Amino acid sequence: MEDENKKVLYRPSFGPDNQYDSDARFLRQQLENPNEALLDEEQREPSDIIQDFKQIKELLPDDVNFLGHAIIDKLIDRLHNRFPKGNSPKPDDPVYETPKEIPTVDTNHIPVIEGHKDIPSLFSEPETINLRIEMPKTLVQLIQDDYNKDIIQLQEDYLERLQMIMRQYYQQMLMLVADSGVESVKELIQEFDGNAVVIPPGNSLEHCRDHIVRSQVVRKQKTRLFKKTHTVDETVMHLRAWHAAEAQRERYYGEEYKDSSEYTQSHSNALLRESRANYDSRYKNALYNTYKYLNSSALVLNDILDDSVKEAQAKAMLIKNGVDIYATNSLFVKVTKDTVSDNVTDNAGIVKGTTVDQKNTQKTTGNRAAQNNKQQQ
Repeated sequence: MEDENKKVLYRPSFGPDNQYDSDARFLRQQLENPNEALLDEEQREPSDIIQDFKQIKELLPDDVNFLGHAIIDKLIDRLHNRFPKGNSPKPDDPVYETPKEIPTVDTNHIPVIEGHKDIPSLFSEPETINLRIEMPKTLVQLIQDDYNKDIIQLQEDYLERLQMIMRQYYQQMLMLVADSGVESVKELIQEFDGNAVVIPPGNSLEHCRDHIVRSQVVRKQKTRLFKKTHTVDETVMHLRAWHAAEAQRERYYGEEYKDSSEYTQSHSNALLRESRANYDSRYKNALYNTYKYLNSSALVLNDILDDSVKEAQAKAMLIKNGVDIYATNSLFVKVTKDTVSDNVTDNAGIVKGTTVDQKNTQKTTGNRAAQNNKQQQ
């Protein structure tokens, strides 16, 4: 210590002297490939995803049950077509082979000591060596693996969103059923006639009735828009664009570059690089568009079901205060074939048509107009 103090550049250290030595022994389980164990736990089989989709389809309320036919059925068909056996393809097991020729050590140049034949040899006997040989995948196989992985991950993400939405919806609805004393969820989602339901004076429940009426109109408008934006044709269009981009990637990555020894070969390679880059970009865009399409359907579905839950909350409040929420003043119009033809039903359930007298009047007006035109000519 005295020697250290005599040094010109000596600087004292005032910090603690931390020592982290330990005599403990930690037993760790050694895995050949830890990443494979994690992937096996997280990755789901296509058959499991299909089964969960079918369960979600059965749980959809009547207002949005078209989602099962417009989107879910098409996703199930895609999984069936891509994975006919119901499971994702597994990588091939490595091949263990023994080399045909094992190098040996030439010991002829080592002199033999007479009288000492029992001395052990310096070189061990040749042993069997097993080599792990994994065949490298082609570019086309790598593209196919990426496509399969993207299909499973995208549909699994969409399935988890639907499961979360339906879980929250039924959790709240079942709590309202138990609190209000009704028999089932369907009694809380029936049509509400604001003109027929009478609120007793002095209960301060007019806001509940008004909210149900307003929300019911907005929810129906959202549902009609939802049916127009997310149809079978839209779903098939997104899936086909995605699949077409993947097929074009397989086509161009299946070709090989030339040696560029000639002028035309050099430009051919440039065109091939451009085609590969073009369809790589198209594949990413198609995948992203499909994700946005499915994600938007989940967001709209959540919005519609959230409005339905709020309506059910207001209805449960009215039921607990003795209000008859099932009262109605609906008028039923009987329509016969003799009076109305070409019937058209609007979204509110009102039947519109053209009567026979109106048709005759239209025909007479048309004939008179044609006669006037002939006279003028």
